[in-house]
Amino acid sequence: MGARSHKIYYMIKGVVFDFGGVLYGTPLGQVARLERRAGLPPGKLSRVLDESGSKGAWGRFERGEIDLKGFVQEMGAELDRHDISVEVSALIELSGGSFNTPLLQYIKDELRGKYKTAVITNNFQIPAHKEPLWTISGLFDLVVESSIVGCRKPDPKIYDYTFTSLEIDPEEIVYIDDIGANLRYPRSLGILTIKAEGDLDLVAQVRRVLTDLN
Repeated sequence: MGARSHKIYYMIKGVVFDFGGVLYGTPLGQVARLERRAGLPPGKLSRVLDESGSKGAWGRFERGEIDLKGFVQEMGAELDRHDISVEVSALIELSGGSFNTPLLQYIKDELRGKYKTAVITNNFQIPAHKEPLWTISGLFDLVVESSIVGCRKPDPKIYDYTFTSLEIDPEEIVYIDDIGANLRYPRSLGILTIKAEGDLDLVAQVRRVLTDLN
């Protein structure tokens, strides 16, 4: 899918990226493998994790409200309630696997220094979980971690914090994410959004948007 916008008033001055699913891989394939190993119906574990992200242990851990011990206890109880025999440690170890190298190279060669750039990520305060983000953080003017700022996407507060910190009007920003729900609030502000999905060439898409608008 292409870019969508509410209204465009200004030239683009900033580009904001999601981390997992955009700059880095997504763990969805690993979640599906965990489901198969546990003999679960397809999508069951994924749905439980989505629910936990909005009002359970997963979301509380990503907002930094509980520590690792608390997460293991609370998440384990949630899995038990849904009759899911998956170890919490396996969830903690979920990883996107690899970087989107062409996109990172494009950011380094063509965006850095010309636009303000930022990353917004829902994450855990676990070194192994954060290491991929640390690896590329120097490419960006701002890195916003849910576990540090105390709110997570799609909560409007994490976007407001990001855009205010960048000191750019919403209409001057492009935001890229792979989850539709995470694009709704930015779009309502007048931000031009791009949904990363399937075989979409993000480098070509972002370059086209910036060329057309600037």
